[in-house]
Amino acid sequence: MPFMILVVLLWAALSPAASFAVEADREKVLSLYVAYDGPDVNAREFEKVSGIKVEYLTVSSGEVLARLRAEKLNPQIDI
Repeated sequence: MPFMILVVLLWAALSPAASFAVEADREKVLSLYVAYDGPDVNAREFEKVSGIKVEYLTVSSGEVLARLRAEKLNPQIDI
Protein backbone atom coordinates (compact mmCIF):
# COMPACT_ATOMS: atom_id res chain seq x y z
CA MET A 1 0.00 0.00 0.00
CA PRO A 2 2.76 2.57 0.74
CA PHE A 3 4.12 2.01 -2.79
CA MET A 4 0.70 2.71 -4.28
CA ILE A 5 0.43 5.93 -2.29
CA LEU A 6 3.86 6.99 -3.54
CA VAL A 7 2.77 6.26 -7.12
CA VAL A 8 -0.37 8.37 -6.70
CA LEU A 9 1.64 11.23 -5.22
CA LEU A 10 4.16 11.10 -8.07
CA TRP A 11 1.40 11.01 -10.68
CA ALA A 12 -0.37 13.97 -9.10
CA ALA A 13 2.80 16.02 -8.80
CA LEU A 14 3.96 15.38 -12.34
CA SER A 15 0.54 15.74 -13.98
CA PRO A 16 0.22 18.86 -16.13
CA ALA A 17 -3.08 19.60 -14.40
CA ALA A 18 -1.51 19.64 -10.93
CA SER A 19 -2.19 22.90 -9.14
CA PHE A 20 0.97 23.20 -7.07
CA ALA A 21 3.24 26.20 -7.54
CA VAL A 22 5.40 25.97 -10.66
CA GLU A 23 6.86 29.44 -10.73
CA ALA A 24 10.67 29.49 -10.78
CA ASP A 25 10.92 31.70 -7.69
CA ARG A 26 8.52 29.62 -5.59
CA GLU A 27 9.09 26.28 -3.93
CA LYS A 28 7.01 23.43 -5.36
CA VAL A 29 4.53 22.17 -2.78
CA LEU A 30 2.00 19.35 -2.99
CA SER A 31 -0.86 19.66 -0.49
CA LEU A 32 -3.13 16.80 0.47
CA TYR A 33 -5.69 15.59 2.96
CA VAL A 34 -4.90 12.24 4.56
CA ALA A 35 -7.54 10.00 6.13
CA TYR A 36 -5.15 7.53 7.75
CA ASP A 37 -2.25 7.60 10.21
CA GLY A 38 1.41 7.74 9.29
CA PRO A 39 1.68 9.66 6.00
CA ASP A 40 5.05 11.06 7.07
CA VAL A 41 7.06 8.09 5.74
CA ASN A 42 5.45 8.32 2.29
CA ALA A 43 5.77 12.11 2.26
CA ARG A 44 9.49 11.98 3.09
CA GLU A 45 10.12 9.39 0.38
CA PHE A 46 8.16 11.41 -2.17
CA GLU A 47 10.07 14.58 -1.27
CA LYS A 48 13.37 12.71 -1.62
CA VAL A 49 12.45 11.27 -5.04
CA SER A 50 10.75 14.33 -6.55
CA GLY A 51 12.21 17.34 -4.75
CA ILE A 52 8.65 18.58 -4.15
CA LYS A 53 7.68 19.46 -0.58
CA VAL A 54 4.60 17.65 0.78
CA GLU A 55 2.21 19.34 3.18
CA TYR A 56 -0.61 17.22 4.57
CA LEU A 57 -3.44 17.40 7.02
CA THR A 58 -4.37 14.14 8.72
CA VAL A 59 -8.08 14.02 9.57
CA SER A 60 -10.89 11.46 9.61
CA SER A 61 -12.38 10.29 6.31
CA GLY A 62 -15.63 12.06 7.19
CA GLU A 63 -13.81 15.35 7.67
CA VAL A 64 -11.93 14.88 4.38
CA LEU A 65 -15.25 14.45 2.56
CA ALA A 66 -16.77 17.44 4.34
CA ARG A 67 -13.79 19.63 3.43
CA LEU A 68 -13.80 18.50 -0.20
CA ARG A 69 -17.51 19.25 -0.52
CA ALA A 70 -17.13 22.66 1.13
CA GLU A 71 -14.15 23.55 -1.08
CA LYS A 72 -15.49 22.21 -4.37
CA LEU A 73 -15.70 25.68 -5.95
CA ASN A 74 -12.43 26.89 -4.40
CA PRO A 75 -10.14 23.91 -3.69
CA GLN A 76 -7.51 24.49 -1.03
CA ILE A 77 -5.71 21.20 -1.59
CA ASP A 78 -4.09 19.31 -4.48
CA ILE A 79 -5.03 15.76 -3.55
